[in-house]
Amino acid sequence: MRDFCIATARELATLLLSPVDCVLCGKIVQNSYPLCPECAEKLLSAVRARARDLSQSCDVCGVPLISTHTLCMKCRTLNGERALKKIFPLLPYSASVQDLLVTWKIGGIRGFTRFFADLLDAFLRNGPDLERIPLVPVPPRPGKIAERGWDQIQDLSRYLSRERGYAVYDCLQRTASVEQKKLGRADRFANISGAIVAKGDRAYPREVIVLDDLVTTGATLEACARALKAAGCETVYGLTLFFD
Repeated sequence: MRDFCIATARELATLLLSPVDCVLCGKIVQNSYPLCPECAEKLLSAVRARARDLSQSCDVCGVPLISTHTLCMKCRTLNGERALKKIFPLLPYSASVQDLLVTWKIGGIRGFTRFFADLLDAFLRNGPDLERIPLVPVPPRPGKIAERGWDQIQDLSRYLSRERGYAVYDCLQRTASVEQKKLGRADRFANISGAIVAKGDRAYPREVIVLDDLVTTGATLEACARALKAAGCETVYGLTLFFD
């Protein structure tokens, strides 16, 4: 958290001296991240509304439904038993919000960690009874922190723990070094299969929520869920900022 505070202080000082454009609407802002209050509140309101009504969401992957079925078209074709009980994705990864994730994750603007924590907090406190369940961050691939100096999910989970009071279990590690985003759907499942394992011998909570930024195929979340169930967890949910 000390590194996060230093990074945020530096970003805020830079923005105060050199105001920047909101990444969504282009308005000039002076903030610890390039997002204006109006755009921030719009996203927070959308998350609160989604949290209060999940009735039109897929029972498996959580994406909004466009029919009367309880499963989306993709989940209706799934074969085999799933380790995840359900995924809760907050927002669609549409063109209008992609810059948010890219600016944070690739651009390294760590001030966005606080805003994304606010989004998750808004969902957990307004939606289903999930806020009491411990969070488990998706582990970074080997070498990522050495290359970039930080990991966005690690940053986010630490902030949620220290500033929002959520229980966080950093108990998974990854052995696969190939980035999932470079692979197709089938290859993602093959690459990640068995590549995420639980750390050491410890007592695991009965229920946990795996935390990630974006769900595409669900391969990474499923691999985490399998590792957690093998370690003794009974029920595993997924929670992501965006779904694609």
